[in-house]
Amino acid sequence: MQEYNQRYAENWANISRQCRALSGGKCCYPGCQEKATESHHAVYRDKEGLIAGREIPGVHIFPLCDRHHKEAHWPRNWVRSPHSPEFNNRNSPEFYLKLRKGWLSKL
Repeated sequence: MQEYNQRYAENWANISRQCRALSGGKCCYPGCQEKATESHHAVYRDKEGLIAGREIPGVHIFPLCDRHHKEAHWPRNWVRSPHSPEFNNRNSPEFYLKLRKGWLSKL
């Protein structure tokens, strides 16, 4: 359970809510207009290490509907780290760019 606490800050619910609000409550997958029900971590680490509590919407986390959140974790879209899966799993570069494009279109 320590890994969960390190990946998610105590104020994660507030961070997630703010992320979804910034997109107007909509999924940021390109072309999707569904309600964002999740804030998806595209990465868990940045250059300084763990990002828990320092997530930047549109950079580290993205608001997604249920369908696109599941798609974000499909094997072709999700890179699993053999060394530290708790912190180093992340979206593929191609999927990350899709999320960024969708995020920018919602602003």
